[in-house]
Amino acid sequence: MDRIEEAARQQLADDRELRRLMLEAALAASDVQPTPTQLENDMAVVIRIPLEKTYDGSPIDPSSPDPTEPSPPELPPPTLASFTPTTAVAPATLTLTATGANFGPDCKIVFNGSECATTVVSSSEATCSVTGDVAATYDVLVRGLKGDSTTQQFTFTAVQPEETKR
Repeated sequence: MDRIEEAARQQLADDRELRRLMLEAALAASDVQPTPTQLENDMAVVIRIPLEKTYDGSPIDPSSPDPTEPSPPELPPPTLASFTPTTAVAPATLTLTATGANFGPDCKIVFNGSECATTVVSSSEATCSVTGDVAATYDVLVRGLKGDSTTQQFTFTAVQPEETKR
């Protein structure tokens, strides 16, 4: 039993020494400001206090732009040249493809006054899914960060009833 107790005391002493050395190392490095850990980033989101952005290795706010990277060129307002299809029979859900120019990654197709979930395929093409339940004419435009394109018209037509056979 004495050997086991002695081994346990030695292990405890070794653990205390290791903790002391780790604390000394942590205190010596306390003037170093590391990049934020996942926990620090999570806490900044939870307590809603943004991290300050500095460039000496201290915490960085992930939502602010990095001045070491060039900014993308600013695009003028989008231009809507055309879209397909231009008509459909209601009720229907279809993919609307808009073509034009200056479609940035944040562009949205606006159908009947509401922004659609838009996929920007390229700077000249974007798509979204639209639904028409009734026959009507709807406004279509492309909205960008710098403004809206001109408005064009999309028409859902009514289903023609089949003539009854006699």
